[in-house]
Amino acid sequence: MTDIAARYQTVKQHILDRIGSGDWPPGARIPSENELVAELGISRMTVNRAVRELAQEGRVVRLGGVGSFVAEPQSAPETIAIPPIAQWIAGRGRAHRWRVVESARFEARPELARLYGLPAGTRLAFALILHAENDRPVQLEERHINLDAVPSYAETELPDDMLARALPGATTHTTVEAVPPNRRTAELLDMKAQESCLLITKRVENAGIVASIARLFHPGSRFRLEN
Repeated sequence: MTDIAARYQTVKQHILDRIGSGDWPPGARIPSENELVAELGISRMTVNRAVRELAQEGRVVRLGGVGSFVAEPQSAPETIAIPPIAQWIAGRGRAHRWRVVESARFEARPELARLYGLPAGTRLAFALILHAENDRPVQLEERHINLDAVPSYAETELPDDMLARALPGATTHTTVEAVPPNRRTAELLDMKAQESCLLITKRVENAGIVASIARLFHPGSRFRLEN
């Protein structure tokens, strides 16, 4: 191992040791590159390489202009495949139709930025999209796109298709839960009284940066996940 490789591996192991010991828990901000340079007496280029690789490995999340943070622990691999809604409908031999209910572009306020792990002022696009199977609604998609990460985004293309094309190496983190719908969601999805929604949240990251977050609402009586 060359001296350069040994030095950057030393930086990586130092960060991993502090994470493993609990000194830096999930969500904690790790010292800046300048602080690590001063603490370890190693060049900034070496420190940058170490932190960059940890981000690629999913151990830290780098937010431009803000800093680097300890990533949340990875959950166990999911055993149920969750395809994009267009594929799910096509696989059932039905027709998929979609329309944009509303859209906007804005700079993220601090509250929204913190929620999504992005710097305040990040340029975001928002789209509320209603998906139907044979003209019956089956998914309401609340989508935020980080325009700094995906500047080519346009409302004329389905976000899943655009992300697959623009960020082929991106990773997706998925959670699934049952939630009560708010009034507007229930109306758009034509849901029965007291019916629950299946909510799938997909967080797309590229090189440690959040590129997109989608909250996908489905009527419990019209959508189910299968192996």
